[in-house]
Amino acid sequence: MVRSRGDTEAESFWTCWRIASRVSITCPCLHLRESGGTRISSAYQLAAGLIERHYPADDWNIYLFHFSDGDNLSDGDDESCIDLITTRLLPRVNLFCYGQVEGRYGSGKFLDMLADRFEGIDHVSLSRIEGREHIFNSIKTFLGKGR
Repeated sequence: MVRSRGDTEAESFWTCWRIASRVSITCPCLHLRESGGTRISSAYQLAAGLIERHYPADDWNIYLFHFSDGDNLSDGDDESCIDLITTRLLPRVNLFCYGQVEGRYGSGKFLDMLADRFEGIDHVSLSRIEGREHIFNSIKTFLGKGR
């Protein structure tokens, strides 16, 4: 769902298991902790398509926030994510943020993979989050880095 405030502000919320889909902010699925089988590139494809069709970078300040446990379906999908971030997202966004929330069963390697590739890029902000209660502080840190 994209929610607009006037003509100049919009929000979109998605959830991703195997395939990403847009959801309402009131969707109970936003409170899930773990589900497995995530293909992260499907969310990045949705984001890139939405931005390319509806939110030209010259007209919008675009901030992407992605939170997950860091598990991705496969290493091949990790490479697809790198390509999507590099070619379709970073050229169009003011800030790309990824927060990896540590779960009770540990977490995946997606954050480390992003850090290896994008560390030092001004409009990329990465965060390891100790638990759900620390997500808000992570968002404040992310926004301190925007352009």
